[in-house]
Amino acid sequence: MPSASPPPRQALAPRGRRRIGWARAMGLIGVLAAGPVWAGAKKAPAVAVQFFIQAEQRDGATFTTTLTWQGRTVFVSKLPLATEQDFVGMYPYRAVDGSFAVAFRLHDPGRLALQTISVAKRGGRLYAVVSGRVITPIAIDRIVSDGIISVPFGLTEMEIRGLGDRIPLMKEAKR
Repeated sequence: MPSASPPPRQALAPRGRRRIGWARAMGLIGVLAAGPVWAGAKKAPAVAVQFFIQAEQRDGATFTTTLTWQGRTVFVSKLPLATEQDFVGMYPYRAVDGSFAVAFRLHDPGRLALQTISVAKRGGRLYAVVSGRVITPIAIDRIVSDGIISVPFGLTEMEIRGLGDRIPLMKEAKR
């Protein structure tokens, strides 16, 4: 009676698959796991700029959220009026208090939204939030049709540099 010998080792692998060694597999896992760490180390932290419209508490939790500004809790809309994705240009300048200020130009849909809000919410406020901190409320005291919205003070040089990497600079207007 012929004895049954085990199949050769190569026959155990499914057809069409390539075998890699244990050491290569562990090296590949190590490189894949460390990749996000290396990629994250190269990037500077992103600066997020958002403008929120003042809301009322009676508008309900579905549409509003709260911000804290100078120890007060203020109600604002959950969705921002404008974010850094809506900016097509910026003009940074030095504020009176030594910090930085910036004027943003909005793209056409953002310009139209700002004009609409400046009519509908006249007398209210916009809250400028930069990287999670409330900079200042901006009074809505006139109709804004040019699509330019300004943060009058409170930004750091690092925040301006972070924005300058993604938003082109506007040229100073001729007088």
